[in-house]
Formats: sequence, structure tokens, C-alpha cells
Amino acid sequence: MAAFRQVYETELREHCGRGPAPRLSPCGPLAQHLHQALTLCTQELQALAQLSDTSEQAVQTAERRRGEAGSSPPAMLPVKMEELRRRYQARLAAAGGLPG
Repeated sequence: MAAFRQVYETELREHCGRGPAPRLSPCGPLAQHLHQALTLCTQELQALAQLSDTSEQAVQTAERRRGEAGSSPPAMLPVKMEELRRRYQARLAAAGGLPG
């Protein structure tokens, strides 16, 4: 983010929204690689969010079926999925959240 901010502050800000595109310094490729890395990170976080949603649905389904079957021993999959979801939420909170 620091590299992108530096390029923006020194070269792009005055050109945003008007005139021809500015000539970029050698930091341009660095900003492009940074953008690609951030895009991949965002995609991974979105995939983890989908995994969390799916795991929550699996846990709810397993709990519902367990309730229908009576008092059987706790299923390991729902327990592990809930643990995975809690860990993901903790990491997401530590990282500042996922943009909606």
C-alpha cells in the first residue's frame, strides 16, 4: 500500500479525472504487481468467506438432522466446521475485515 500511495501522491493525483494519462516512473510495474497481489488476496478472502458460509450451512444441516434422529453422539464434521469458521472470523477481524 505504501508503494501505491507514493506513486499516487507523486505522479497520479494531479492527473486523476482530467487530461492524458501521466508518464509513470519505474515504480509503475511495482504498483501493478502490488495491485495484482492485493487482487489475489481479496479473491482468497472472498473464497474463504464463501467457505465459511458453506460450512455454516453444513453445520446447520447436520445439527438439524441430528435433532431429527434424537440424542446421538455429536457429529465431528459440524464441530470441526464451526471451529474452522471461528478461526476464519478471528483472522478476518485481525486483518480489518472483508470489504462488502
